[in-house]
Amino acid sequence: MPLFWLALAFLSGVGLAAAFSLPAWGWGGLSLLSAAGLAWPPVRHRWRVSWLPLPLLALPLALGTGALRYTLHQSTHNSTQRLIAWHAQGQVTLTGWICAPPDRRERVTLLTVCAEQLEAPAGNIQKVQGRVLVTLWPFQTWDYGQRLELRGALNPPEESEAFSYRAYLERRGIYTQMTYPLARPLPGPRGNPLIAGLEALRQRAYALANRFYPQPEAALVSGILLGLDEDFPLPLERAYQITGTAHIIAISGFNMTLLSGTLLAVLGRIFPLGTASFLSLIGMGLYALLVGGDPAVLRAALMSGLALLARLIGRSSAALNALAFSAALLCLFNPTLPWDVSFQLSVMATLGLILYAEPLQSAFTRTLTQRWRAPWAGRLAAAMGEYVLVTLAAQVTTLPVLLAHFRRFSLSLLIANPLILPAQPALMVLGGLSLLIGLLAPAVGQVLAGLAWPLAAYTNRLVLGLSQNALASLTLPPFEFGSVVLYYAVVLGFTLAWRQAAWRPALRGSLLIGALGLSTVLAWNGVLYRPDGNLHLALFDLPDSQAVLIRAPGGQTLLLDGAPSANALDAQLGHYLPVLGRRLDAMLVTSPRAAPLEGLILSLQRYEVGRVFWATATATTRTHTRLARALDTAGIPQQPLATAQVLDLPPDLALTVLPAEQGQVPLLVHHGRLDLLIAGAVWPTETLAHLNAQGVTLDGLILRGEGIAIPADALPDLGVLVGQPGQPLPPGWLATGLHGTLELTSDGQNLRLGWR
Repeated sequence: MPLFWLALAFLSGVGLAAAFSLPAWGWGGLSLLSAAGLAWPPVRHRWRVSWLPLPLLALPLALGTGALRYTLHQSTHNSTQRLIAWHAQGQVTLTGWICAPPDRRERVTLLTVCAEQLEAPAGNIQKVQGRVLVTLWPFQTWDYGQRLELRGALNPPEESEAFSYRAYLERRGIYTQMTYPLARPLPGPRGNPLIAGLEALRQRAYALANRFYPQPEAALVSGILLGLDEDFPLPLERAYQITGTAHIIAISGFNMTLLSGTLLAVLGRIFPLGTASFLSLIGMGLYALLVGGDPAVLRAALMSGLALLARLIGRSSAALNALAFSAALLCLFNPTLPWDVSFQLSVMATLGLILYAEPLQSAFTRTLTQRWRAPWAGRLAAAMGEYVLVTLAAQVTTLPVLLAHFRRFSLSLLIANPLILPAQPALMVLGGLSLLIGLLAPAVGQVLAGLAWPLAAYTNRLVLGLSQNALASLTLPPFEFGSVVLYYAVVLGFTLAWRQAAWRPALRGSLLIGALGLSTVLAWNGVLYRPDGNLHLALFDLPDSQAVLIRAPGGQTLLLDGAPSANALDAQLGHYLPVLGRRLDAMLVTSPRAAPLEGLILSLQRYEVGRVFWATATATTRTHTRLARALDTAGIPQQPLATAQVLDLPPDLALTVLPAEQGQVPLLVHHGRLDLLIAGAVWPTETLAHLNAQGVTLDGLILRGEGIAIPADALPDLGVLVGQPGQPLPPGWLATGLHGTLELTSDGQNLRLGWR
């Protein structure tokens, strides 16, 4: 295994150069002396050992080369010194271009800008080099390759006690950041046209995912298929981390392994095994470029390709050779990768698959078939190998990395993965087809999305449920470097005695039963959300929210105001809207505050909205203005509402606009004999007096705001506070901050209250 030893020596050289600050000529001299010794036959033949399959001097040559590469990489920092010199020097004007796909998030947009020119306030213009991380508001669209002018202050990346963000950015070649500068686009695009085209295609597919799927299922589909995993509401994101299943929601070696297995299974029915494997690797490479082509994605594609190679050739030695070589090759391009957590996890997970997956599978199959000779024993062994033993094999080698960096051990890992993994191949196939075909035929893509949705919903619900167990994970004491070394020494020492066995996963899925099951779930989803003649109001337990979803007796849906977080709001809406009905018939804006409307700007991109009614002025705050502009851009009709105006939703629902009280516009909901008031963030003294003067007797009252003072003798008897109460509630009152998301249902006679 000469390639293995050379790659290991190269990686050791990278580590030594980081530990000992020797000049480049020192490491270069070591390499030259070793190369000269190898070129001189007497020395080359003398310096050999029996256990090493190559001349001994080849090791210091590879070691010196790795150290030299790291030292030269560190010297590139000097090329950015002219840019770094302007840190904390006040306002400057920077010209550059967006040299990486934009990172679009809910609250911010992060741009990696390659600087070209800097202009100081005094008029001094100079050429500069280096990458700058720019943080902007999310309301303006930026694209890869776009040139722009930035006016703001240059600063070094921030640091924190828990995580060195500065070190993380420096590994990406970024030593400078600008936070919320004034940005102006410039003519003349730059960059690679292929990357620009692939990024445009990815963004179009992302828009389709948000149209086809409700949240948070859209976030899961976007994460596992497009590498865009920023839309998860925080509780669900934490649930994936707690249960040890976060590898599902991002493009990782796991996703690439599923992709390679799916491609190989499909192409293997058409082509010979060698051709199918080659085409599968090409498909993985193209897919890696489509989802961004950043180092983490390319690394995942390469590592999963090696896992595929190991399974095909059935030889761990060749796979270890390829693993070591690929790790060294990646570090040749970026020698700071060994300090990257995702790189460590990718390498160690692949190592675990190579060393342990086949032996564990072979031993389990042999034991099971010897004890039970029934036909189902082999099928059970194959399923266990694919969904349990593979996870266990990867966990053996990644556990020290996880403990060292995160100090958390997931107790539910071996439970969650076997329950979740069987659904992922079908989810990737159906989800991928829904987006791929949806680009050409949106109606067909929506139908396929309907079949994929139950799988995504199952995954999210299961992870969320498992995370709520108090024993889902344990927080452990610090796991130091010495403990990591000792762990690997013990485990790999025992591994040397193991013998590899062939492992061939058996795929025996019942496609007919699976298709019928998915169709049944989809059909029941449509049945449950069909119009039932009742009025439904969903009151969401979200921070600083005023959102109320109204589903009329005729099935129309109206969203009243919103919440600061679009991801959290859309995740709640996903529970109350049918999967094939990604439509809101109307939105109604009644709040004078900016916070409850901030999430609506992003939600507009995820739903088909029929019309927006404004009960407040569109220029009340900057958020109101941005929302109005977003509506204009999307071509959504807007209509102002006047006091006493009535919105009729047939067959039997009317919403009356009442006079504003402290800027908030209340609504009177009338359905049959039911009268319900939806007010704002203050006790509606004037509104109640107005309704009393008109002879209106309320059956219920909804307040929307934190800490509202509610009189002890408040009427009506049934009331709901959307938010956290600031004092004990009167009898008959509930609060979402105490009881969670609530749903009011009425048949026009009675008002019923339910919990989610």
